[in-house]
Amino acid sequence: MPNNFDYTFDDEVVSKFSYDSLNNRIEVYFSRYFDKKMNKFIETPCCWIIEKWEKAYGKLSSEEKFDDLEEQLGIFSLLLSVELRENILSITASTLDNRYIDLVFENPVISFLKEA
Repeated sequence: MPNNFDYTFDDEVVSKFSYDSLNNRIEVYFSRYFDKKMNKFIETPCCWIIEKWEKAYGKLSSEEKFDDLEEQLGIFSLLLSVELRENILSITASTLDNRYIDLVFENPVISFLKEA
């Protein structure tokens, strides 16, 4: 999971998923997360937000060609890999309808919120 973030969601089931197509915003909720600095799980609900991207693409992991994001986007059940490199966010996720998808976001704003 994202080795370039201070937190991970390895093997954590997504508890809520939201996609706002008008505002280019995805919210992914979890019941806990792993804090890499403290090297332990934090039992606090949290939300990982991806928004304001310039362009986004998606594809089935088994395919080679990327399409428009909405052609392949589904409700996440697990995040399998996340990488941010040179302002390109790449995600591989499994979805509730048992698909594996690859998503790419150009220049997204990424935030992480811990619920009180």
